[in-house]
Amino acid sequence: MKIRYLLALVGLAISFALPALAGSEMWWNGEWHVTLQGQTGGPKQAKGYWTSIVVREGDTWKDRMQISIVAQSPAVTPSPTTTPSN
Repeated sequence: MKIRYLLALVGLAISFALPALAGSEMWWNGEWHVTLQGQTGGPKQAKGYWTSIVVREGDTWKDRMQISIVAQSPAVTPSPTTTPSN
């Protein structure tokens, strides 16, 4: 399935930031969301969670670890079928 961004609707929220190791390391985590559109159909919403650890080396901050996961959408409950009246 090919996916393209729809107007680049992306959001990122920081839930937690923790400086560590005497200020030379930073731990972050939060949530993200994006609106995508496939080849057919309307826009699809996706969201998830992320975490990152960055380390200072001299005057530069470098990524040590990045993780991002997609949150599962809740299961869709089918509507009950009705019998047509004649």
